[in-house]
Amino acid sequence: MKIENCYETLDISTNFSQEELEEAYKLKINKYNNLPFFTDVMKYEIKQIKIAYHILSSEKLKNNYNKKFLNNSDDKKIDNNYILNRLFQFS
Repeated sequence: MKIENCYETLDISTNFSQEELEEAYKLKINKYNNLPFFTDVMKYEIKQIKIAYHILSSEKLKNNYNKKFLNNSDDKKIDNNYILNRLFQFS
């Protein structure tokens, strides 16, 4: 699994405030509340939203992400196995 562009995933600018980040996260994740089932695509989208929020809400992770993303502007997806495997423990 690759991490999508976090800013595009949450539809926020690179100079967001904490309030804007939380609002964008809630807006995106609430789209999936109270649904009776989830497709594989929906599960993928929810994971991407959670990953994006987690990365952008931590100053250290955001700085590391920005360094990698801004240096890899041709590649819109970034492999980050540490975040995926260690922090989220996806099954």
